[in-house]
Amino acid sequence: MEKFPSLCINSIIENFSDNSHYLHSCLLINRHWCINTIPVLWRDPFRVVSLKSSAYLMNSYLQCCSNEELYEIMGKLENSNVAHFDYPRYLRTLNISRIGVVIQIWLEPQFSNLKFNFVWGEKQKYYLKSFCRFFTSRSSAIHSIAVDLSLSLQENEVSKIPEIFTHPNAKSSISNLREVKCHGMFEKTGFLQFVAKTSNNIHKLSVSVIRTESELKSMVNLINAQKFLLDISIEDCFDNFNMIARALSHKSSLKHIKLIGGRFNCEDLKSLMECYQLKTLMIVECESLRNDSKDEFYNIGKKIQPLSKLYKITLRDTFLPGKLLAFYFQAANSKIQEVELSGLMPSDTHIIIKAITLHCPNIRKLSVTIDEGHYDNLYKLLLSCEKLISILIDSITKEEDGSFDIDRDKEIEANEILPLFGKYIPSSLKLLQIWSNWVFTPESLEKFFINCSAKIEILDLAYCECITDQHLNVFLKYAKGILKNLDIDRARNLSIEALNHARQFMVIEGNGNSYNEVPYESSLWGYHRFRNNNSEDSNPFEEEEEEEEDMELQTN
Repeated sequence: MEKFPSLCINSIIENFSDNSHYLHSCLLINRHWCINTIPVLWRDPFRVVSLKSSAYLMNSYLQCCSNEELYEIMGKLENSNVAHFDYPRYLRTLNISRIGVVIQIWLEPQFSNLKFNFVWGEKQKYYLKSFCRFFTSRSSAIHSIAVDLSLSLQENEVSKIPEIFTHPNAKSSISNLREVKCHGMFEKTGFLQFVAKTSNNIHKLSVSVIRTESELKSMVNLINAQKFLLDISIEDCFDNFNMIARALSHKSSLKHIKLIGGRFNCEDLKSLMECYQLKTLMIVECESLRNDSKDEFYNIGKKIQPLSKLYKITLRDTFLPGKLLAFYFQAANSKIQEVELSGLMPSDTHIIIKAITLHCPNIRKLSVTIDEGHYDNLYKLLLSCEKLISILIDSITKEEDGSFDIDRDKEIEANEILPLFGKYIPSSLKLLQIWSNWVFTPESLEKFFINCSAKIEILDLAYCECITDQHLNVFLKYAKGILKNLDIDRARNLSIEALNHARQFMVIEGNGNSYNEVPYESSLWGYHRFRNNNSEDSNPFEEEEEEEEDMELQTN
């Protein structure tokens, strides 16, 4: 083990970099492993906060202080305990808000509930500033800075963040900054200006709540200052997106864009089409500033440029013109592999579905909200997507006031829909999720399986309340040995006997007529694919592109 090559050891340790438990195990193998593990373990020690770790962290860092640093922080003249390693040297992530939380717990351990409802006194402010100055002066390279007002900081403290970097060595430690996160309701102008002046090689930028003109200008200046911006997330920009959109259009390096809570016009979204390296696009809870004319859509359509690397588009709870959004699918063409269309106006959804049917035959994952009675376009889409492995179908209904809403309790007659659905889904499908209260007979379910050529491994019918023992017999007759997971959470007319029998052949989520007696929590992996996917960058079907991007990060 001692002669195990260092390159192999480092590779193993890097694979465990997000798992503190495994890293601590690596420490115990031998001295060589320990020396290689320590730098990885102490890159971001504030990522997990607990009572025990807070005291350990702060005391370990104090042991690394010189006598002068210890006096500046604690008022002590001599450090009686010296650490075996220079822990602050390895720090790469400066999460200022979480550092504040750890300091508060360290000072006031009686806050055992960890709800972060702290009252910031002068002592806490002093230690936050002192320790952050200590970290930036001793770290060899800070790669990530995060500020989140929702955790511990107060607005007046955020405005003083640039003071943390006044130490002579601080500038060199943040010259290699790669990621910046700035979230919460506070004045961001000073912080954004500071980052723009000190860092021009940021790869990932995430900012929420742009409220004032000065914040907007500072944000645009920060974007323009970057040489190799890969990933940007902007939340709650309100009516000021046009300046940001123009700044983004100049970024030929941009690969991932996430926009949440903004108001755009036709020209803004057109600008994003100029990001020809784009791989993923997410637009959530956004709306149009005005009604754009048909001539504007026509002009955009004539000038559209290919987005040959765009493989994933998420459009959720967004009220932007479907004709304009459809251009993204036309530009991406056969490259698109993952699509979510959730909570859009039905007319916009139909326009986009037609564009996907015409231009995007390689869809692998699809999540779509569709209005009742308009499944014909969806059937055509399914016929064109021969590589589809996962689909989620949700229903949207028209309310009395003319608005549309997702109501998963409303019963939808599906005796005709279900057999047709089985006919049109491609043979490649493995995961099927119906997030609506479809009502169908055992006979319709049997027709579905007869028509279906796909070997579905995971079937999610959690919102369907109609499932009975007879339906369960159909599942066993046609899907035994193929279907691995079946979610029928709301099926309250099932007998325990029938459930126990079926569970001999497949995993079933749901408790039948004992629904109110047993707590339920779904374990189906499908739930986390479209709704709660936090890894917007990942593309499981394009591993070679991820490797290419990693190389770019290392060389820039």
